Amino acid sequence: MTDDIAQHHAVSQLLFHEARLVDERRFAEWLDLWTDDAEYVVPTRHNRLRSGDGEQWNVDDELDAFFHLQDEKFQMLLRTLRLSTGLGWAEDPPSRTRHIVSNVEVLDRSGDEFHVHSALLLWRSRLDDEHPELIAGGRYDTLRSTADGLKIARRKVILDATVLPLSNLTVPL
Repeated sequence: MTDDIAQHHAVSQLLFHEARLVDERRFAEWLDLWTDDAEYVVPTRHNRLRSGDGEQWNVDDELDAFFHLQDEKFQMLLRTLRLSTGLGWAEDPPSRTRHIVSNVEVLDRSGDEFHVHSALLLWRSRLDDEHPELIAGGRYDTLRSTADGLKIARRKVILDATVLPLSNLTVPL
């Protein structure tokens, strides 16, 4: 039981720390929290009507083969470098964000990896004449124990909305 509590604490602290780094625009430090073989995907989603035959609902049935975001570590590096230059027009002025990460649940552990689910609420504001944007969803993370501590090896973000209420998608979810 004590090990479970310590593991949950370590996992939660990593996710909370990661959220703060993004909100503070500390993208180089944020990128250091990811493994070299990292994958980060945000699939698109569609509404699916029930067929009426008693089938069980499964979120995977609503996910498309298309992605809002499908990056490996190199693409993540390029995105963060662009955000850090101040030259990206979509981030002029820079977004002000608040990532609320909650309901952290360690689903299982296999070897040196933890499979984790968490809830995400992202508040973003950028321009005075635009309404703040709010995004909700769930994140499925694979966290890996490394010599440098826990790192994020894979993230799949399942957004609750089928249409994003955003002018652009520039900041990490």
